[in-house]
Amino acid sequence: MASSTKPEVRLAPAVKQGIYSYHPDSGLSVNGVPRCHKTQLREHLAFVDPGPALTKKGKPRVRQPPRPQDQSAEFYRAQMVHYGLATSVDDSVTREAAKVALSSSKLLLPDAAQRMELSLKALYDAENNALRPGPHDKPPVAQGAKRNKRQRDDSEPSAGSSGPQKIDNPDAKRAKKAEPKAEEDPLAKLDAICGSYDIKAKVASTSSDEPYESDFVFNLVLSSTRSHLWGAFDFGICSGVLRASAPSDPTNSNVYFHWCGRDDEVEEAIFGPQNVGTIKFLPGGRIKGKLEGDPCDEEPIKFSGRLFPANASTTVEDVRELKSEYKALYAENFDPDGPGRWGSSSWCGEPAREIVSDTEESGGSGDEDSDGGWSDDYDGFGIRCAFDDY
Repeated sequence: MASSTKPEVRLAPAVKQGIYSYHPDSGLSVNGVPRCHKTQLREHLAFVDPGPALTKKGKPRVRQPPRPQDQSAEFYRAQMVHYGLATSVDDSVTREAAKVALSSSKLLLPDAAQRMELSLKALYDAENNALRPGPHDKPPVAQGAKRNKRQRDDSEPSAGSSGPQKIDNPDAKRAKKAEPKAEEDPLAKLDAICGSYDIKAKVASTSSDEPYESDFVFNLVLSSTRSHLWGAFDFGICSGVLRASAPSDPTNSNVYFHWCGRDDEVEEAIFGPQNVGTIKFLPGGRIKGKLEGDPCDEEPIKFSGRLFPANASTTVEDVRELKSEYKALYAENFDPDGPGRWGSSSWCGEPAREIVSDTEESGGSGDEDSDGGWSDDYDGFGIRCAFDDY
């Protein structure tokens, strides 16, 4: 049974007192910086700049993926106040000095900060309640609306009028409601979009003046839990693997995906949050979409195609093969040299962690999705590394 409790209406802006402010969405803030939970704060404190990504020969790569960034000095100064290491924000304290002070602390909330939060919360609730409409408050009705209502009342026939009146037919209403609605199985719809597609697209090439136009590879398979789509593509200048959340109903729907692959013209692996794309599934087994990111960052690859009639069923091995290739392309971009390169925070370079996937068996309960290992933190970018904020 659904709960009848209405969500709290927040009309008042944040309340302030000195360097402190409060709003239910962010909690207590210092100079506009909310308190960071100590578990997350310790991860920030353990941050180590990984440096540029290197090739197999140890040289900086030509195309650098986005690098993780440390938090600002203002962030760490505010956390010092939140956790009782300072009573005010001192701009002379450097970021490194603030990090050292926080790292040596147990990060316990002081009583003064908790009292301040309770005081500002009470003040916010009072101001917010004052802005709520009362139970007897009614919005004013425009004079034009009243006049139109009187005109409608005058034009309606009275009870004794001999004019034509609508006669209700309850039997016809019941018969209309009783008509069953033919609904197609959503699982069958997902199976119907998987297979190999005949793709056409114009792809600009740096090695040729003539663009590629056809004979491209594009395959889609469904994970055993039917929660993710995996695919393989080859557009001549680049090839790779894509991953997306499976749509509940693919009919005329846009599916957003992330991909990683290889620039076949310079023979370099490609990986990063800029590598995204969309697929729209159309009636009759047709699709259209586009691919963005390196090496097509100047002009996205727009493609269209149709599913081949001989549509093979998806196997667990098909998905595992694509996931293995996805992992291999990831490893080619980031060489896990251990804590000496990546630091002790939970970025890349953790070879001991196994993939917990949507195709691997777990605990004898069959194939199921999981947030462990290389977790699916968001749609289309399932690897927890330097791009967590994408």
